[in-house]
Amino acid sequence: MQNRCLRGAPQTSDAASHRGHDGKLLAAIWILAVASRLILINQPYVDHWSWRQSDVAAIARNFYDGGFRFAYPQVDWTGDAKGYVGTEFPILPFVAAICYKFAGVHEWIGRGQAVIFFAVALPFFFLLVREIFGRTAAVWATFFFSFAPLNIFAGRSFMPDVPSLTLAIIGLYFFLRWTHDQKWTPFFAAAIAISLSILIKVTSVVIFAPLLYLVVAGIGDPGRCEMKLVKSRDHRSRLQLLLFIAITIIPSATWYWHAYQIAERFYPHHFFGAGGVRIEGLQWYSNIGRQTVISSLTPVLAIMAFIGLFVAPGVREASRAG
Repeated sequence: MQNRCLRGAPQTSDAASHRGHDGKLLAAIWILAVASRLILINQPYVDHWSWRQSDVAAIARNFYDGGFRFAYPQVDWTGDAKGYVGTEFPILPFVAAICYKFAGVHEWIGRGQAVIFFAVALPFFFLLVREIFGRTAAVWATFFFSFAPLNIFAGRSFMPDVPSLTLAIIGLYFFLRWTHDQKWTPFFAAAIAISLSILIKVTSVVIFAPLLYLVVAGIGDPGRCEMKLVKSRDHRSRLQLLLFIAITIIPSATWYWHAYQIAERFYPHHFFGAGGVRIEGLQWYSNIGRQTVISSLTPVLAIMAFIGLFVAPGVREASRAG
């Protein structure tokens, strides 16, 4: 019986040709996608989500002016009060403030961080999709990921969304690699990336849904050759998973507890995301759905995504084989 679990078999000339072709396509997409985000890169924060970008920019400038007190992010809209607020882990405004020391205060510094993170995310996104669905799907997915209107807009905004998403993608890719070989390098790369992702934006905790799927799939179907996932009786793997949870959760829990204490102590007693998770009315969700279809993805991409939900598994397998 042929062993489908063997990895590292000699590459055929066709396989090598495909990899070279994929590399050229990915490079072209990467260049165009990054270039599209550099248009008007020094634009003031007056576009959509201006309030959020302005808050991050204010925190960066107050770090710059006030002595780089990392644990005390400070906004400008509190009158004579100090304006310390509870926020996500403020690494982005802190790095921007350091850059201000060398280049001056410019909008392109804040926006450029999002562009850099997007540029880093793109190869990992391609590799992640290729690992699961094959090269053809990976090329198309990377193209649509790069040029979806919402991604273009967020990918040049001074906010934590795209940096957090980038780290989540990187973490998910390395976690998938770890499920193949159980080596420590991808394990720690995944844990650190996801820990930073949640620190930068707590809603990125949703990344645990696909991570949990990978773990449960490995326990429920440990005989799958194409994905050597975690086995239920593998003591080492279970200990690694506990360590993974500790690395990803403890830093975030510690920081957000500190941020909550800051919000409690200082006026305006503001804690970012304090609204929490709520169930809204049907009209609220329908507005989001309409906006997603019309402007965030565009109707063409939304229709293609909907059709993709019903693609037969055999067609997907053929795509992977390609």
